[in-house]
Amino acid sequence: MPLPLRRSGTGDRVRRPRGLRDMRVLPSAWRGLRVPQAPTSVDRSRAAVSPSQPGDLPAPSPRTSASASTSARQSTRVTFRQSGLLAAVAVWIAMTGISWTLAERHADRVEHEAESAALARAAVTAGAVEQALVRTLEAAETLHALMQVRLTLSHTADATSVAEIEEQLRTVARRAKFGVLQVATIGPGGLLSWSSVPDWSPIYLGDREHFRVHREGRQDLFVSAPLVGRASGQWSVQLTKPLWEPSGRFAGVAVVSVDPRRLSRELAALNFGEESSITVLRTDGTVVAHSDTNREQLGRLLPSDSQIMTALGAAQNGSLRVTEGT
Repeated sequence: MPLPLRRSGTGDRVRRPRGLRDMRVLPSAWRGLRVPQAPTSVDRSRAAVSPSQPGDLPAPSPRTSASASTSARQSTRVTFRQSGLLAAVAVWIAMTGISWTLAERHADRVEHEAESAALARAAVTAGAVEQALVRTLEAAETLHALMQVRLTLSHTADATSVAEIEEQLRTVARRAKFGVLQVATIGPGGLLSWSSVPDWSPIYLGDREHFRVHREGRQDLFVSAPLVGRASGQWSVQLTKPLWEPSGRFAGVAVVSVDPRRLSRELAALNFGEESSITVLRTDGTVVAHSDTNREQLGRLLPSDSQIMTALGAAQNGSLRVTEGT
C-alpha cells in the first residue's frame, strides 16, 4: 500500500517513518501488498500523496481497505484452521486410546483361547500317556504273577511247567513287548537267582533300592529310579513286587526291567505342540521318562520345593502355570 510521506524541512529528500526501519514483513502475511521503496527525492509534480498540512494523513484508498479486509479473512481462516487442528489432535488421541484398549482386550482373549487350547491338548495327551503306562504296568503285574507261580511250582518238582514259564518270560523280554528288557528274580539274600538275560550269573543286588524296600516290608508295586542294570548293562526302570514262600515267608523279589528310553521316544512321538514336553515322574520328583530325547533327563531329581512338586503334593491331577526356570 502507498506509504505516507513527510516533508523534511525545505529539501526534497524524504525519509521512511522510523518505525518501519526495524519491521520484518513475512511474505505469507503480506502477500499481494505492494510496499514501494522510499524515494530519495520527490517530484512534486508526480507525488501520489501530499498532505495539505503537516501531520495530516491521507484517507485510505479503496485498495488499502480491500487489502485490510483480505488480511482479516486470512487471520480468521488461520484461527479456524488452528481450532480444527486442535480438535483433530484431540480426536486422534481419543481414538488411539480406544484402539490400544481394544488391542489389549483382543490380545488377552487370544492368549486365553491359546492357553485353553493348550490345556485341552495337554489333557488329551496326558490321557494317552496314562493309558500307555497302565498297559505296561498291567503287563508287569502279569509277569510278576508268572514268577510267583514259577516259584511255587519249583517246590513241587514240576520242572516241565517251570521250564515253560521261564521260556515264556524269556520270549517277552526278547521281543521287548511293552518295553520289557529283562525279567528276573532276586533271592531273599540279595543274589540274582534267575534272569531272562542269556548267560546270567548270580550277582549281588541286595543294595539296590528296589530290593531293600520289599525286604523291609513293602508289598505293593514299586517303581525304581532309572539306573544302569548290572545284569542287563542298559538303562532301565525296575518294576518290582515281593515273592512269597507257600508258608508266607519272604522269598525274594520279582523284577521286570523296562526301557525308559523307549518310553521317552514314545512320548516324543505324541508331539502335541511346539515347545511342549511330556515328563513322567516318580512321586519323589525323579524323572522316569521325558519326551525331549536330545537332553539327558533320566534320573534327574526335581527340587522338593519346586512349584511342580508342591502342586503334585497338593493334588493328584490338575493344571499349573509355572514360570520358566522353576
